[in-house]
Amino acid sequence: ELELAKLNLSLSKEEYRNELNRSTYEFKNAYQTVLASQIKTRLYYKSYIRSLKELKWIEKELGEGFLTESDKLYSESRLKEVELYLQKAKNEYSSSLRELKRQLGIIAKEKVLLSDNLLIDYILRKPPLSYQDFKSTITQNAGLKAKKELLQARIAQREKSMQDKFYLPNISLGAYLGKTSETFPLNKTNWGVYFKLAFPFGGNPGFSSNSSLNSRSNNSPDTGVNVKSRNINSLQQSDLQVPNHYSIRRKQMESHLNFRKSVYSYNSKLLNIEQGIEENLGLLNEHWNSIRLSMKTIEVKHKLLGIQQLALQVGSGKRLDVLNSELDLIKAEDFLFESLLSYLRVANHLIFITGDNTLSTTFYSYEKGKGSMKDFLSGLEDTRTNHSEKEERNTILDNTDKLILDEVTIE
Repeated sequence: ELELAKLNLSLSKEEYRNELNRSTYEFKNAYQTVLASQIKTRLYYKSYIRSLKELKWIEKELGEGFLTESDKLYSESRLKEVELYLQKAKNEYSSSLRELKRQLGIIAKEKVLLSDNLLIDYILRKPPLSYQDFKSTITQNAGLKAKKELLQARIAQREKSMQDKFYLPNISLGAYLGKTSETFPLNKTNWGVYFKLAFPFGGNPGFSSNSSLNSRSNNSPDTGVNVKSRNINSLQQSDLQVPNHYSIRRKQMESHLNFRKSVYSYNSKLLNIEQGIEENLGLLNEHWNSIRLSMKTIEVKHKLLGIQQLALQVGSGKRLDVLNSELDLIKAEDFLFESLLSYLRVANHLIFITGDNTLSTTFYSYEKGKGSMKDFLSGLEDTRTNHSEKEERNTILDNTDKLILDEVTIE
């Protein structure tokens, strides 16, 4: 029973560790989603402002007869698409921030300022290409995550062993010590030891030996001298108990069944962990390739937008082309952020199913100001920022609903 109690204690500790890992996993996902939606909202807002300025120029050129009404309608449709991406980013930011506050126990109306940046402060690392490249880590950590199932199997094995040994004699040895008296202070010391041997078949014979020492330090009312006494008592007893063999057999069968189920659960957990790791490694490589592809696409769209802006300044470009390029750039950025978030979520899930938080450095790490995409983000913001806006580049957009878009003027 002592060993069983120790196993139950270890199981409770393991359940606590699993819940802590689950909370960490959910917090990472919520926090990184907030960071991603925060950057998207800021970038898309700048794109929306630029597109709105272009539309005002188009309306002015329409009044002067340089453009047609269809050109204006087409420009408005492009602007609405940009606005749609902005609204989606705002909604994602609001919902993810509420989820983050819920996990942290912060009331909804409290303001939260996040100083981290997903592109500036996170370093992404190329994941292992295959299951074999990660096999040693799987072997080392798969048992760590399945420790709960392993402890449950050991508990079931111990209970099964206890039920199988029911027909063996039960030997117990005990002792007791105490003080008693009819009045205070207590001056009679009683002590005893007992030995018990019990058989489940046909009876329960027992032998008990008790020894007691009674002492009184006060003067006797009759003789006026101290009196001490010692009594030695022995007791033999036996009683007849007929065991319920059907109940005993049922408990034995249940313990055998629970043990087999726990072993099956442990083996299934190990198999699911290995399959999950192999599947998630494949997803990680897919998202890694998507990130690289989307970054190259954004670089091309970025250069194209710059060329069209320059052509517009020298009088050979069209504002409709600038609007189209702005929208194409937003679409490419949206794909990048989705791929980036998917990569981080799969990496977090892979860490969670293995139960080893040290694996996080295998896929990404947090280093303030040394992120993999620091220069990349700076280029994206320069495309949308004029000289008067550059000083606001690092300002976190907390609530875009307060922005008054109608106050945009033509420079």
